[in-house]
Amino acid sequence: MSTYADVFARKEMKYRLSPEQYRFLRAAVEERLEPSEFGFSQVSSLYFDTPDFRLIERSLDKPLYKEKLRLRIYGAATDDAQAFIEIKKKFEGIVFKRRVSMTLAAAQAYLAGEPYEGACAKAPLADPLAAEQSLSLRSIQIAAEIDFFRERYGRLAPSMLVVCDRSAFADPLGGELRITFDADIAADSQAKAIHRTDRLEPLTDPGEVIMEIKNAGPLPQWLVDDLSAARAYPQPFSKYGTAYLSLLREQPLHTQADAVVPAASFAGTRRGRNENDTAVRARHAGEEALRGRHVRVNERKRTYA
Repeated sequence: MSTYADVFARKEMKYRLSPEQYRFLRAAVEERLEPSEFGFSQVSSLYFDTPDFRLIERSLDKPLYKEKLRLRIYGAATDDAQAFIEIKKKFEGIVFKRRVSMTLAAAQAYLAGEPYEGACAKAPLADPLAAEQSLSLRSIQIAAEIDFFRERYGRLAPSMLVVCDRSAFADPLGGELRITFDADIAADSQAKAIHRTDRLEPLTDPGEVIMEIKNAGPLPQWLVDDLSAARAYPQPFSKYGTAYLSLLREQPLHTQADAVVPAASFAGTRRGRNENDTAVRARHAGEEALRGRHVRVNERKRTYA
């Protein structure tokens, strides 16, 4: 019996929401969905990269295929907390995620070089079913893929800690639709462990929330209507990428004001899915700002080479 999802293949769309948009869409989501397995939690993600940040640099180039490795926990970073080590890949807009679960103590031992099965056996999860799944044939196969990933890139080390407060919702009928709201997103570029530090720097404007819609198929009509009513449009936002550019390359943050069209009122009739000209210009301006920032990063790298 599976106690957690270990393989995903889905479309993920992100939206940068103003406080007004957030309140409107949060209410709409709560009417249709229910809190997911992790519900309301503090999410901490420790990303791994090469000394020259090859993984995030490639990701910022927006290739057809990109991948990343991270350690993630939901809640307090205690030794017996359930942790996930994940390979996240994106190909032609589809996100593929493969992950293994174990205690944080086991995850730290494994990432330090101990064999996967030995680390899981020495510090097993408290839930017997979850502990059994961590040593299932599929988990061992995914761990082998993680080992290959680490060997291929070599010298992978913690490169960025990203934290946020997350509200997560799922389809009560068991469908694939998932919606998360991430607030108070912050990062620490000096962190070498997944424990929260006093060096965290905010990555978003005060009150701004990142909504992420995860689904394998088309969106339900109620969600399309509410997104249109809120004038909320998909926008690129990478937590690791934003943290890397702003903290390690000292580039200005891509703020909400650069990319979001304020909604004067969300009451009244639905407007349909067509974007107005103002929204189109604002979104394109935001995308150009992100591309321009990466160009400047590359120019600086050439200067220091």
